[in-house]
Amino acid sequence: MLLVWWIGLTAAAVVLQRKGWAVDTYQAIWGPDTVHPGNWAETPAHATRAAIYSKKRDM
Repeated sequence: MLLVWWIGLTAAAVVLQRKGWAVDTYQAIWGPDTVHPGNWAETPAHATRAAIYSKKRDM
């Protein structure tokens, strides 16, 4: 049963990562604001997450 649990968690992590639902730990804690030094480097993945965050804030 324990093996099934870990396989399920791994599969869920892979699926969520491929769908773009994974968020960097730094951004999960501090947010996507470019004021934070960890968010200075703008990458396409970062831009996508920032757009998702801003849409959620507007709701």
